[in-house]
Amino acid sequence: MNSLRTISTTAMTLLLVAAAHAQPSLIAPDAIFLSGSTDTVDIAITNAPIDSAFTGVDLFVKYDSAVATAGAVITDGTATDGWTLASNVVDVGGGFKELRISMASSDSLNVPVSGTLVRLEFTVATAITPTSTPLEFPLAELNETARDTTTGSISIGGVTSVLSL
Repeated sequence: MNSLRTISTTAMTLLLVAAAHAQPSLIAPDAIFLSGSTDTVDIAITNAPIDSAFTGVDLFVKYDSAVATAGAVITDGTATDGWTLASNVVDVGGGFKELRISMASSDSLNVPVSGTLVRLEFTVATAITPTSTPLEFPLAELNETARDTTTGSISIGGVTSVLSL
């Protein structure tokens, strides 16, 4: 019985240590837009330590340009509210584009462990059949250190068609 308790206690301790040392990561959601609409996608940050002192973000978001067109990069009301921002869109071939974002501040990231890092505006194509594009991160750095990411997507929903007999 004591060995089982020891194993259980050791396992719990290791889980707590792993959780305490979890690294920050960036996550794109799976979003659904109405055909031909403009909306935003929240890029989330998770596991950011309260004392992180992150003052720089570099982020490339790759998407299919036949499905979506990148618009504004919005920091208002996010963890990077008030930061200096530069962004541009680059054609990377194969019908894909990258929205390249660089942000910096003398104040550290304002996020309590997890929250919205930045909001990205996209306009989607007018489609007669459902379609989607992945939102991938070819580059995701906080203070010039690569971070784990989770790919999301934009799907065009609300597609209607006319049936003729």
